[in-house]
Amino acid sequence: MVGYLVRRLLLAIPTLLGVTFLIFAVVRLQPGDPALVIAGEAATKEQLESIRRALGLDRPFWTQYLIFMEGLMRGDLGRSIKTNEPVAPKVLQRFGQTIELTLAAMLVATTIGLLAGVLSAMRPYSWVDGLSMFGALFGVSIPVFWQGLMLMWVFALLLHQWTGWGLPATGRGTLWHLVLPAIALGTSSAAILARMTRATMLEVLHQEYITTARAKGVSERAVVYKHALKNALIPVLTVFGLQFGALLSGAVLTETVFAWPGVGRLIVEEGILPRDYPIVQGAILVVAVAFVMVNLLVDLLYGYIDPRIRYD
Repeated sequence: MVGYLVRRLLLAIPTLLGVTFLIFAVVRLQPGDPALVIAGEAATKEQLESIRRALGLDRPFWTQYLIFMEGLMRGDLGRSIKTNEPVAPKVLQRFGQTIELTLAAMLVATTIGLLAGVLSAMRPYSWVDGLSMFGALFGVSIPVFWQGLMLMWVFALLLHQWTGWGLPATGRGTLWHLVLPAIALGTSSAAILARMTRATMLEVLHQEYITTARAKGVSERAVVYKHALKNALIPVLTVFGLQFGALLSGAVLTETVFAWPGVGRLIVEEGILPRDYPIVQGAILVVAVAFVMVNLLVDLLYGYIDPRIRYD
């Protein structure tokens, strides 16, 4: 297991290097000039050139990239072009709040998805199955931003006098303020997990060892939750890891709709719009590292769930 962990960590290095290069290149392909954003439309040509020299934007692309990588090796994500503040503390602070929202959404997705999938598999082609799969189809079809707006309209406006829900000016308050964003963000993943759980459970429930367990008089609850579900979770775990990345990317829209002060809003409002390259690079890099680590954790969980899997 230790050897496998080391190999996976080593394989993650080229992935992260590729991510850093793509981020660095794509950010600089954006239209617009950061120097013009800083100096304003009335700036002279000499002022713009002076700002570009100060920021290092007049240097060749590869020189800028090597300088960025040199700082990254020291844990330095650079400084904001607009405010000259270190990027790393701001990104990590906002990322913590994005992780809070993502974990809450994953809790919603896992709870609803597994429950709906198992119930559908236990009663295939029944009204329970039909209702669950219709809900899954409905959930995966609704855009995150539209669902977020509808939830805000219903609970924060129409039902506000009964629920008392409504985001504070900072976008972050008690745990109650996490409920609606988590539901909006987690619904699509819940739908995908429900459909995957149903498919794998139906396949496992027709295996011979399940028939043998039932013939021995094992209770249906034990058959489903002790024997079938554990084996059905292996392909579901793969989807779980992929959905974590989808939730991180979907957090950009959710945070914007609900004014949640996470890394998604940071990228859009303080990175992309003002052409602040270091903030965009640092934020996306932190998200990419989190995605790689989560998928590594998912791979390790395979061995725990299925003892047939060994990493020598």
